[in-house]
Amino acid sequence: MRVLALAALLVCGCPKDDDPCQLGFIGDRSAAPELEVIVLDPDGTVRAIADGAGAPLIEPPQGGRVIFAGVRARNVDACAATLTGALRDSTSNHVMVDTRTINLVAQSGGTGGSTPDEASTFANVPVCPNQWSQRDVFGQDYTLEITLIDRQQRRVTKNLRVQPMCAEPGGKLTECLCICKKGYVLGEPCTPDGGVDAGP
Repeated sequence: MRVLALAALLVCGCPKDDDPCQLGFIGDRSAAPELEVIVLDPDGTVRAIADGAGAPLIEPPQGGRVIFAGVRARNVDACAATLTGALRDSTSNHVMVDTRTINLVAQSGGTGGSTPDEASTFANVPVCPNQWSQRDVFGQDYTLEITLIDRQQRRVTKNLRVQPMCAEPGGKLTECLCICKKGYVLGEPCTPDGGVDAGP
C-alpha cells in the first residue's frame, strides 16, 4: 500500500512540503487575467490603491525611498511570475523600474498576490533620492505602471495615476521631504525641516 501511495504522489505531481510555491493556477484558465494593485503602508498593512490615490514612500533596508507596489490576481499561474513596477514622470517620460520573480500567495476572494510578510513579493520601485524627475516626487501626479506575467506568458497590466507621499513619521518624514524633492544632489545633508543644509 505504501508503494502505491508513493506512486500516486509521484504521478499526480502534488506539491512537496519544501516546495516554495504550492498555489498553482488561480482561477479560470479560459478567462483573461485579472489584476488589482496594492501598496504596502508604513504600518505593515496593505491596501488596494485607486486611480488618484496617495502612494506611500517607505524606507527599505537598502536606504532611500521606494513604493512597495504589489498585486492581487486571478486567472494566472501563481508560481515564478514576473512582477514589474514602474513610476513614470508624465512630464519628462523618465521612469524608475523594479522587476522581480515572485510566487503569489493565497489571498481572500480566490486570488493570489503579494503578502506583507514578504517585502520581496512587492515591486520595490526606487523613487528617492530624486535624481531622475524634474519635479518634486511627493505631492505630484505620477503614473504607477504594474505588469504581471506568469510562466505561461499570460500578461496583465494596470496603469494608475498616483501621488507619492512621504508617509513615515518623525525624522524619516523630514529626510523623505529632503531627498525626494526636485534637484536633490546625492550626499547633501538634510535639515530638520526637510530642506538641504547649505553649510556655512
